[in-house]
Amino acid sequence: MLINNAAAHAHARELVQPIWFNYLRNIEVFTITDITILNSILFAFDYQTANEIITKIITNIDNRYPFMKELKANTLINQAIIQMKEHQFKSAVSILNSLQPLLKSLRQYDKLLVANARIAICQNDKQMALDQVSLLQKIDAAKLAISLKQEVKQFL
Repeated sequence: MLINNAAAHAHARELVQPIWFNYLRNIEVFTITDITILNSILFAFDYQTANEIITKIITNIDNRYPFMKELKANTLINQAIIQMKEHQFKSAVSILNSLQPLLKSLRQYDKLLVANARIAICQNDKQMALDQVSLLQKIDAAKLAISLKQEVKQFL
């Protein structure tokens, strides 16, 4: 049985919104678990709420957990795709450009290729985006390459 994607998204939103609006929104200091959960459910929220959550996540990481650099990188990668889905391409490029040094320092080259591909997408450079997909395939990140290729199709 196939589930309607829009219905599944609406159901997910219905399940996760109380987590934010009834509990976590009013908490000043998040635990790492709170941040991880919120980062995982960001896409179930509307644009404005997702940005509010991201701002709070980044503030918490910077002030309380500066050693959680990978979690910060993941959050910023999510923020960039959320910006892209809202056609806020300049903002997405800014986030992705600022993220590149962190990804290099963490040696997360797969995510660096994703960032580069998304920058290319935002700049309407399909060939550069596909080159990054090809590099992902060459480093055996096949699932990531397939997902990113879908993004290229979606945006370009």
